[in-house]
Amino acid sequence: MRKLKALILGAVFVLSIVVPAQASLIGSFVDITSPHGNCMNIEVGAGVECTLMDDPGGTDDNINIDISASSIVFSHANLSGINNWAWSDVPSVFDIVIDGLTWVDSPTTPIQSILSDFDILGNTVQLGSVSALLTGPNQITYTNNEILMICDVGDCSRLTVDITPAPHAVPTPSAFLLMGTGLLGLIGYCKWSTKNS
Repeated sequence: MRKLKALILGAVFVLSIVVPAQASLIGSFVDITSPHGNCMNIEVGAGVECTLMDDPGGTDDNINIDISASSIVFSHANLSGINNWAWSDVPSVFDIVIDGLTWVDSPTTPIQSILSDFDILGNTVQLGSVSALLTGPNQITYTNNEILMICDVGDCSRLTVDITPAPHAVPTPSAFLLMGTGLLGLIGYCKWSTKNS
């Protein structure tokens, strides 16, 4: 009877310390799809998760998708080396769908990009808009609607979606340490109770 109680208490202790890790999108696996290319089964981590080009040769404008612990940043960049119309290739109206995300709140949904660079005359020309909307329980869709602008080489616009991720039920390193300690204690208690029964 003592053995059974010891085993039950030990199991409860071990299960109780396998707590969810801190809420983060890091470590999630996502699919990013669009008419300009796909990035499938990508693990979220440091750096840009996906780059979509408007030129199949990869020498013109791009959109970088950078997923961090609690936000997603869509950045237009001019890579052509000259001041030009950013993202001018067909289709210029398209969606980028990110699937596989999990969160505990409704994401912030900006409806307009923030323009940061200007042409040589000090003016920025923008037609249309971009938006990012919740389109499913694990999905955010970025809509590019005729976003054409004159900008210097480098970043042209940036749209950030802030979300509160759902916690992952994965043990942290400290939980593993506690679990090991608990198991050692459980083994010691079982040996002691066997010896004294």
